[in-house]
Amino acid sequence: MIKELIYIFIILIGIPFGLFLKKICKEEINAWRKRLKIMIIVCLIAIVALFFIDFEYKIPVITTLIFIIITCLILKKK
Repeated sequence: MIKELIYIFIILIGIPFGLFLKKICKEEINAWRKRLKIMIIVCLIAIVALFFIDFEYKIPVITTLIFIIITCLILKKK
């Protein structure tokens, strides 16, 4: 039960982390918009692929990829 709460916390911490990064580096984000979109697509493909592979650290890796997606989306949208 506690593991699931930690995973949810890690995913939700992507929102303030993305807002913080957006505030710090505005010029770099404008130059990286296309790369952020590519990173989001690659992470989504990796998540789908991981659903079909069975290994020990599947859930933590998927959680990390979701964190990356959320952070990139916040950077791209705001």
